[in-house]
Amino acid sequence: MKPDEMITVPDFIRETWEDFNSPTTSTFTTKMSVCRQTVYSLEETLDIDRSSLTKMKKSVKALYNTGNNHVSNEAMVAENLERLGNIAKSREQELEISAAFMKFSHVTKDLSSMMKNMMDGVNNMVLFPLDSFLKGDLKGAKGDLKKPFDKAWKDYETKFTKTEKEKKKQAQEAGMVRAEVSGAEIAEEMEKERKIFQLQMCEYLIKVNEIRTKKGSDLLQSLAEYYQVQANFFRDGLRTIQHFHDFVEELLKQLQKIRQRQDAEKRQLVELREALKNSMTSYKETNRFSGSGWAPVSSSPAGYSLHQLSGDKSHGCEKTGYLLKKSEGRMRRVWQKRRCIIRDGTMYISHHDESKEPVKLNLLTCQVKLVPDDLGKKCFDLVSSLNNRTYHFQADETKEMEAWISVLNNAKEEI
Repeated sequence: MKPDEMITVPDFIRETWEDFNSPTTSTFTTKMSVCRQTVYSLEETLDIDRSSLTKMKKSVKALYNTGNNHVSNEAMVAENLERLGNIAKSREQELEISAAFMKFSHVTKDLSSMMKNMMDGVNNMVLFPLDSFLKGDLKGAKGDLKKPFDKAWKDYETKFTKTEKEKKKQAQEAGMVRAEVSGAEIAEEMEKERKIFQLQMCEYLIKVNEIRTKKGSDLLQSLAEYYQVQANFFRDGLRTIQHFHDFVEELLKQLQKIRQRQDAEKRQLVELREALKNSMTSYKETNRFSGSGWAPVSSSPAGYSLHQLSGDKSHGCEKTGYLLKKSEGRMRRVWQKRRCIIRDGTMYISHHDESKEPVKLNLLTCQVKLVPDDLGKKCFDLVSSLNNRTYHFQADETKEMEAWISVLNNAKEEI
């Protein structure tokens, strides 16, 4: 709507006072349609404001919830950092590590406290006023605010139409013809309805004025106060981080020394482990299978022997059946049933989906190894030097395992 099609608040006040003081000479009746257009235009603007402020409240609430979640997570981080510091001090006797964990915990708590203060500012200074405003002055749907004004306008039109008909009828009875009746002519008769119209227009403009104040200067005042809270958060946070910076720089130097000490300890432990492993070779026994069964033979150095287990020739060079194969998962290793085929010096290992291409192992590049700590005597390993991988198998029983080992060795010898 164009500005010249609306009545301003100062003009409405002036026109209404003129009508109030001199109803018969007032031109207010000619402004009533403009007043009505003004109210409808203002109602459109209020609806746009209501929609924008509702979306803004939703975004601010999401920001508030996200910030509170951040505060909660930071509190958990600080708590666990403190726990790590206590463990390092009480159980591992690493005072430097403990002090560093404690320092990080304290800084995290400080930053979390600052964030909580800022989120309280969001709630108290922005979210709560918005929520109260939308549930109060802007409550309801489009057109609710102007219902009393609409009723006053309707009552005025009804009374005006009725009075106009009466005036025309009186003129007709007197032998006169009247095309229309002016508002000034019936100003006194319409005074009550006109004042009710003016009153409701005044009430409406007062409410619009209050809404404009709350959505304008009051909201900006709240945002300015929240800006101060934000400024304090960033200023205090930066001061804390800058103070913490010197500690971090010194910590990095300490960590380098600690890491060097731990690496030295690790090297010593590895040397000790290797010495112990080498000293155990004299106690190890390697089982060899012959036609009469399994029997211990002289020990060999750590690793796989160049001489393979000899097999029972009666089992032949080919075999088909199912073995349990241990998976190679990092988190959890389980035994999985797999179809295996030995043919033409090659072992074929099917996948869970047997329609897929099976794994092929050239037995010429493989070695069969028993599992020393296998109490059930049903497990064996197939070490592929080509794939640089060890396959772990388990048969249903000892005799079945012996048959598989015999066929593997027989097939290898036949290549």
